[in-house]
Amino acid sequence: MNQIILFDLGDTLVYRPKKHLDSDVELIAAEYRLNPDKIRKSIIQNTRFYPGVYSPWLDNRKIRNLSQEKNYYSRYFSLVFASLGISQLPEDLIEKRLGQKRYFLFPNSLFYLQQLCKLGYQLGIFTNGRPSRRIVLQELHIDQFFNPKMIFISDELQLTKNDPAAYRLINLQLPSDKITLCDDEQQFLDLAAETGWTGLLVNQHKLGLSVLDPLVKM
Repeated sequence: MNQIILFDLGDTLVYRPKKHLDSDVELIAAEYRLNPDKIRKSIIQNTRFYPGVYSPWLDNRKIRNLSQEKNYYSRYFSLVFASLGISQLPEDLIEKRLGQKRYFLFPNSLFYLQQLCKLGYQLGIFTNGRPSRRIVLQELHIDQFFNPKMIFISDELQLTKNDPAAYRLINLQLPSDKITLCDDEQQFLDLAAETGWTGLLVNQHKLGLSVLDPLVKM
């Protein structure tokens, strides 16, 4: 089968019960026994120097790979540490942050990925976010379902999903013109349609991934 299905990640296949900022406050408070309110204040104040810390696309031109991502966050947390009076370098924090399980699969995600693979669909990822999205796939043990050449992350592309050029670029890299995008945001499905793709809106509060049933039951 030469049909390709690209999945968004956040709120489509996976969810995050806490904001990254909240998880970072908890992590620093636990590691260094500091007041959470003081940590939160420092974190928020220092984002003015590094606006991409809690954004999936701001500063993406500075973060093309995992090494650059680590360096970016290390520079940011160095400012946070300095303001909190922590004398250590933040490298240990960066690794613990990346190693934390912050994302979880929606209940039926694994079932649909398994069924689509069994039926011969080629699966990929198209998501806004940092290169560490690849770590999320590995931690959740779903990387096995996706063709490595079909994982498109906005930072690595240097284009966001808001940009029609991202869709055109992906078109050039995929071996098929039969492409379906599964996403929880209609704006991206509209851009996909303009590129000639099929779009499936995934609303995890309603039908969820059952919108894929016509493909699974073919």
